[in-house]
Amino acid sequence: MGNVLKHEIKALTYHEVGSRLDDQLEAAQREQSGFDGAKQALESARALVEGLTANVDKELKEGTLDMGQATLAKRWVLRSAGVLENLGIRVEVQNYQAQGKVLALRQAVKVTNSLYTTEKDLWEGAKNSTGGEEVEGDGGRPVARAIGTHPGNPLEERREVAANVVPEPVAEPPNVASEPVVEASEAEDAALAPKNTRIKKGWRK
Repeated sequence: MGNVLKHEIKALTYHEVGSRLDDQLEAAQREQSGFDGAKQALESARALVEGLTANVDKELKEGTLDMGQATLAKRWVLRSAGVLENLGIRVEVQNYQAQGKVLALRQAVKVTNSLYTTEKDLWEGAKNSTGGEEVEGDGGRPVARAIGTHPGNPLEERREVAANVVPEPVAEPPNVASEPVVEASEAEDAALAPKNTRIKKGWRK
């Protein structure tokens, strides 16, 4: 395998891997943004619920609620705030995990892009050094070819060449049935017959 083809395959491989990593990075960034939004929403909701305790104290002073009702109301308000706080903690943990995933994918994309750039430069340099001509030891395969095409003759081209080949004519065996039959003479029949056999004249009709 020539240097041109080797560097081309490696460059295209790094490019494909980098593209897939970039797609994963974009998905991870969207996931992280969702966790950020959920975290902020839960924090806002918890603050609003905790603020309801001030309304309970106000109604207690105004006499709208008695002490038992106010205590029960505060208990459920604080429990609701605790549930929202626990959800916020879970979302925060998931947000940290998403941030780590984003950082890891960014680093992977950076490294892959660096490898791709290096192999691309080596590929271009190898093509310029050979001038796009065939290299000995490569089996006659052109090393400079368009991206996305297969090396060597494509299958359709080989089929077309095979279809255009005219087969050589094959000599037919002689037709024995068409040749005239030569009748043997009586002397030949006598010579071919066994010695103790008497050949009668006129047995052939």
